[in-house]
Amino acid sequence: MGLISHAAATGLGYTLARPEGRRQLLKLRDQGRRLLQHPQVTRLQDRGRNLATQQINTATTTVKQRLGRGTPPAPPTGPSVDELGTARRPAAPATAADA
Repeated sequence: MGLISHAAATGLGYTLARPEGRRQLLKLRDQGRRLLQHPQVTRLQDRGRNLATQQINTATTTVKQRLGRGTPPAPPTGPSVDELGTARRPAAPATAADA
Protein backbone atom coordinates (compact mmCIF):
# COMPACT_ATOMS: atom_id res chain seq x y z
CA MET A 1 0.00 0.00 0.00
CA GLY A 2 1.14 3.49 -0.71
CA LEU A 3 1.26 6.47 1.57
CA ILE A 4 -2.12 7.76 0.40
CA SER A 5 -3.79 4.39 1.09
CA HIS A 6 -2.34 4.31 4.60
CA ALA A 7 -3.47 7.86 5.27
CA ALA A 8 -6.99 7.09 4.02
CA ALA A 9 -7.20 3.91 6.13
CA THR A 10 -5.99 5.79 9.20
CA GLY A 11 -8.50 8.59 8.67
CA LEU A 12 -11.33 6.15 8.13
CA GLY A 13 -10.40 4.16 11.22
CA TYR A 14 -10.21 7.32 13.31
CA THR A 15 -13.57 8.53 12.04
CA LEU A 16 -15.35 5.23 12.62
CA ALA A 17 -13.84 4.84 16.09
CA ARG A 18 -15.57 8.02 17.23
CA PRO A 19 -19.28 7.94 18.17
CA GLU A 20 -20.06 10.81 15.75
CA GLY A 21 -18.37 8.91 12.93
CA ARG A 22 -20.41 5.78 13.58
CA ARG A 23 -23.62 7.83 13.66
CA GLN A 24 -22.68 9.43 10.34
CA LEU A 25 -21.98 5.99 8.84
CA LEU A 26 -25.40 4.71 9.98
CA LYS A 27 -27.02 7.84 8.56
CA LEU A 28 -25.33 7.27 5.18
CA ARG A 29 -26.40 3.62 5.22
CA ASP A 30 -30.03 4.61 5.80
CA GLN A 31 -29.85 7.20 3.00
CA GLY A 32 -28.49 4.53 0.66
CA ARG A 33 -31.32 2.14 1.53
CA ARG A 34 -33.93 4.84 0.90
CA LEU A 35 -32.28 5.71 -2.41
CA LEU A 36 -32.46 2.07 -3.56
CA GLN A 37 -36.24 2.13 -3.01
CA HIS A 38 -36.74 5.28 -5.11
CA PRO A 39 -38.99 4.60 -8.15
CA GLN A 40 -36.49 5.94 -10.68
CA VAL A 41 -33.74 3.72 -9.28
CA THR A 42 -36.09 0.72 -9.42
CA ARG A 43 -36.89 1.49 -13.07
CA LEU A 44 -33.18 1.74 -13.92
CA GLN A 45 -32.51 -1.58 -12.18
CA ASP A 46 -35.29 -3.23 -14.18
CA ARG A 47 -33.99 -1.69 -17.41
CA GLY A 48 -30.49 -2.95 -16.66
CA ARG A 49 -31.81 -6.42 -15.91
CA ASN A 50 -33.76 -6.46 -19.19
CA LEU A 51 -30.74 -5.29 -21.20
CA ALA A 52 -28.57 -7.96 -19.60
CA THR A 53 -31.16 -10.62 -20.43
CA GLN A 54 -31.29 -9.46 -24.06
CA GLN A 55 -27.50 -9.57 -24.34
CA ILE A 56 -27.38 -13.06 -22.82
CA ASN A 57 -30.03 -14.28 -25.26
CA THR A 58 -28.17 -12.74 -28.21
CA ALA A 59 -24.87 -14.28 -27.09
CA THR A 60 -26.52 -17.68 -26.57
CA THR A 61 -28.06 -17.59 -30.04
CA THR A 62 -24.72 -16.62 -31.60
CA VAL A 63 -22.86 -19.41 -29.81
CA LYS A 64 -25.48 -21.98 -30.81
CA GLN A 65 -25.24 -20.87 -34.43
CA ARG A 66 -21.48 -21.08 -34.42
CA LEU A 67 -21.58 -24.54 -32.86
CA GLY A 68 -24.14 -25.65 -35.44
CA ARG A 69 -27.01 -26.13 -33.02
CA GLY A 70 -29.18 -23.28 -34.19
CA THR A 71 -30.20 -21.72 -37.40
CA PRO A 72 -27.19 -21.37 -39.67
CA PRO A 73 -25.61 -17.95 -39.98
CA ALA A 74 -26.07 -16.04 -43.19
CA PRO A 75 -23.42 -16.84 -45.81
CA PRO A 76 -20.76 -14.17 -46.30
CA THR A 77 -21.62 -11.62 -48.92
CA GLY A 78 -19.40 -9.82 -51.36
CA PRO A 79 -16.67 -10.94 -53.71
CA SER A 80 -14.02 -13.46 -52.76
CA VAL A 81 -11.37 -10.90 -53.62
CA ASP A 82 -10.54 -8.06 -51.23
CA GLU A 83 -10.23 -4.39 -52.15
CA LEU A 84 -6.62 -4.79 -53.28
CA GLY A 85 -7.48 -7.58 -55.70
CA THR A 86 -5.98 -10.29 -53.50
CA ALA A 87 -7.88 -13.55 -53.27
CA ARG A 88 -9.05 -14.35 -49.77
CA ARG A 89 -7.59 -17.44 -48.17
CA PRO A 90 -9.60 -19.61 -45.83
CA ALA A 91 -8.59 -19.33 -42.18
CA ALA A 92 -6.00 -21.81 -40.99
CA PRO A 93 -7.40 -24.59 -38.83
CA ALA A 94 -6.81 -24.25 -35.11
CA THR A 95 -3.95 -26.23 -33.68
CA ALA A 96 -3.27 -27.56 -30.19
CA ALA A 97 -0.71 -24.77 -29.75
CA ASP A 98 -3.48 -22.15 -30.17
CA ALA A 99 -5.48 -23.51 -27.25
